[in-house]
Amino acid sequence: MLRWIGAAIGFFTFERGAVLAGFIAGYILELMIKGIRIIAAEPWWKKRPPVEKPWEEHPSIEWHIFTLAVAVIKQCVFRTQSVRCIQQFFNEKFGYAGDKFLAEHLGGGNEEERLDVIRRLAKREIPLEPSCNKLRESMDEEERFQVLHFLFSVARATGPILDSDLDFLKKITLLAGMTTDTFYTLLREFCKGREGPYSDSNNRRNTRDDNRSTGQAYYNGSASAAYALLGIHPTATDEEVKKAYRLAAKNYHPDKFNHKGEAAIADAAKKFIAINDAYEKIKQDRGL
Repeated sequence: MLRWIGAAIGFFTFERGAVLAGFIAGYILELMIKGIRIIAAEPWWKKRPPVEKPWEEHPSIEWHIFTLAVAVIKQCVFRTQSVRCIQQFFNEKFGYAGDKFLAEHLGGGNEEERLDVIRRLAKREIPLEPSCNKLRESMDEEERFQVLHFLFSVARATGPILDSDLDFLKKITLLAGMTTDTFYTLLREFCKGREGPYSDSNNRRNTRDDNRSTGQAYYNGSASAAYALLGIHPTATDEEVKKAYRLAAKNYHPDKFNHKGEAAIADAAKKFIAINDAYEKIKQDRGL
């Protein structure tokens, strides 16, 4: 627009070449204004976080790892050290993409400002199942161990890890498809010399007892047991198998047992894992 205004002014001056000079001057002015707008615009690393979607609607694995980290911080204590731990993990695992992800969802402020964003995010209910299922689907056992190691690091960064915090981390471990051996391996690394229910002296006994009932009490690995656990006959159609799995997983999801105490939650988590293992066995046998 400015270039044409300049050309019009040049035309009315009746000077030779004034139209061209006015056009060029207006064009240069447009470029200068555009440049100022670009410079003034906030870069991506300083933008404020967008309005959040529901936790489970994000498709990226980065988001689901981040979700679990926020859940752990919410369970433990809000401290800037936990933000530093998140930043380090995302930078090491995802590089530039990890830094950009955190900038998009936590903003480009300092650690205290990012912690304020996490506090706001944590006010919402955080379902664990979608994110744990994403880990199971997208990562092998070694990668999931790395994520769990990171979550333990986040918990430790918030201060002393309480027994209730360990109960929470154990629940995530089981939902992510890992064994209690994995949980107690991490426990020995992060809570060495601990007293109480999760003391060193109890670790070996707890591992043995939990492994005996983690999945084996409900599912022994055979095809017939897999069908029995889902409550269907081996002649069931593929669609009937999927429907039975969804119903069983819904009925025994640990979050449905929160009001019944830790023992009920732990038992539901074991059966939930067995149900998933049984479904995977059937899918493998049927080539689904």
